[in-house]
Amino acid sequence: MDNKNLEENSKYIAEKFMDFSGFLSIGDFKSLLLLTFYGETEENVMRNLMEGSNPNRKLYYDKVKGAFMFEMLPSERNLTVYLQKPNDIEKQIIKLDDKKFLDQYLTTFEQENLIDKKGELRIINYYNRTFDLIEKHNIKSRFEISKIYDDFLSYIFGIGKTKSIFVLDTEDGPDVVFSFMVSISSILENEYIPIHAYLDQDGICKNSLFLKINNETHKFEGVSELEKISRVELYKNTYILIIHVKSFDPLT
Repeated sequence: MDNKNLEENSKYIAEKFMDFSGFLSIGDFKSLLLLTFYGETEENVMRNLMEGSNPNRKLYYDKVKGAFMFEMLPSERNLTVYLQKPNDIEKQIIKLDDKKFLDQYLTTFEQENLIDKKGELRIINYYNRTFDLIEKHNIKSRFEISKIYDDFLSYIFGIGKTKSIFVLDTEDGPDVVFSFMVSISSILENEYIPIHAYLDQDGICKNSLFLKINNETHKFEGVSELEKISRVELYKNTYILIIHVKSFDPLT
């Protein structure tokens, strides 16, 4: 791609993120569940550093706003993935070997390979006033698009090892693939959070839930679910969760 096209892509992506305030609205519960089990949050990273891996997971439900939420950063920084839907989960504590519950959302292979069955999924019902306080005290989350990649492989190499990436699904043009480059210093020092992005003109991530990347050839393809994959295939490939974002609309 020539420099002119890269500059045009940069302007297109900047426009899409113009009103971004830290909210990411998604459309399906499976993605939220996988992000809860499989994704990385500041809480998980800090906890693992201090006390080792914890098999238990929390799933927050704001009863006032009617939304499940996944907070990627401490609340006052506001980087929140949310899904607005009624909470029709009957149990508040779900054992992660509860096949009846998990069968509703995940394949058998996903259950066996993405979940620590020793743990629990704990549903936390609450009213999150943090967003109201952020507005009241005029606390601004700071996010900046710091790098825009020329090709998809450069993007993958650039963001480094990750368990998940985001895709902004658009109706008026190419989708935008992006990642938040969160570091411990950006959290502790209240620095801006860099965003790395790529304009998916070829629809690489379209309608896919995972990105499959060969560890030797670096060839990649999108897959809709993980099912019946041999141990050899698992060893040869890396699978990255794709979270499809409907909009950046604030949660109200």
